[in-house]
Amino acid sequence: MKKMMIEVKKTIAVAPDKVWPTIASGTGVNKWFPVIETCRVEGDQRYCTMMGGGELVETLIKTDHKNRSFIYCVDKHPLPWGPVDSKITVNDAGMGKSEIVWHASFDCAEETRAQAKSMLEGLYGQGIDALENYHNMAA
Repeated sequence: MKKMMIEVKKTIAVAPDKVWPTIASGTGVNKWFPVIETCRVEGDQRYCTMMGGGELVETLIKTDHKNRSFIYCVDKHPLPWGPVDSKITVNDAGMGKSEIVWHASFDCAEETRAQAKSMLEGLYGQGIDALENYHNMAA
């Protein structure tokens, strides 16, 4: 197993002060991310059910309001690799826009690296687009 790192970065037409509370709350992921059907938080654990029935169990590690970063670990997931350490950061891109940076690192076998990279980059990209759509629909 070898450590794999992924970063997806996109600018969205939503001000940081609007999008940050959605991420920082840790709850309600099912309201904005279409692949998540249910979401509940108990203490520092978040439990999400994905469309199609897969389950995620996550540990919420740190919410840094000053730097607008949210750190969590996906301890259990239906994918063929280890726990995923994740971080979402919201940067001010100016003119009412936000740059969303979503990082992941995890141990992955060489034969599944390309699949893992493609899958997570696609998933995180969809998540960022979904955040933008959620806020623009609410406006």
